[in-house]
Amino acid sequence: MMVMENYFKALREKIGHDEIIMPGVAGVLFDATRTKVLLEKRGDGEVGWSLVAGMQNLGESSVTTIIR
Repeated sequence: MMVMENYFKALREKIGHDEIIMPGVAGVLFDATRTKVLLEKRGDGEVGWSLVAGMQNLGESSVTTIIR
């Protein structure tokens, strides 16, 4: 994680507070019978549930992002 923190710190020094486009990944994960979907409780202060998702790190595949 420190690599990403250093990356964004260096990027911010170059571009200031301009918006940054950051790739994210979301996935639909079913159980073996394909009758249930894995959801996670929202962690952004909103009430409810969401698909499994996350920000993609440099050099990371979409699959690795979802597993993390």
